[in-house]
Amino acid sequence: ATSKIYDIWSSGTLEIDGNFTQNGEIAMSDGKVLVHGSYGLGLTGVLRMDGGSFVCDKPYSISKAWQYMSGKMVMSGGVFELSNNSMYVNSSFEDSISGGDIRIGYTFYAPSAGTFNPTGGTVEMISGDKMVDAYVQLGSANWFHDFTYNSPGVSRVLFSDININHDFLLQAGVLNTGTPFSLTGYDIFVKG
Repeated sequence: ATSKIYDIWSSGTLEIDGNFTQNGEIAMSDGKVLVHGSYGLGLTGVLRMDGGSFVCDKPYSISKAWQYMSGKMVMSGGVFELSNNSMYVNSSFEDSISGGDIRIGYTFYAPSAGTFNPTGGTVEMISGDKMVDAYVQLGSANWFHDFTYNSPGVSRVLFSDININHDFLLQAGVLNTGTPFSLTGYDIFVKG
């Protein structure tokens, strides 16, 4: 049997001081989950959000910068945030994202084809506590629905072409389309 935390209400808060690998199901309509260590969505993990906030605010550490997403994310609202670290979308990741905000403080990396295909919602790149060598990379057949770059004083590099199916908002910071390793740049395609 797999553990479940079903429906965290508006006044509910689940606070985890250490590392947390989610292998069961969490469903949120409101309320807050706050993880102060590393977070990982395990193969059997399911995160369902139609409201509330799920925040991993662990300070940046080069040895634990990747927060691995291997299970299933069902999201129609709310905020999922990795304040200072990177989101690594594994090849086993299943997304059913139709709304809400995913905020990433460092790097967004979805290298496997067809693993990140939201039909709604926004991925927002925010300023974390360590911003050297941060990047955005999507494998083929991956896209963002809405993409916001809101990283004052920060520069990130595209390591692939980026497809955006709806809106692209450049609020603050520098998003380099070329890399220091290449004379050619990458493209941003906006359909909306």
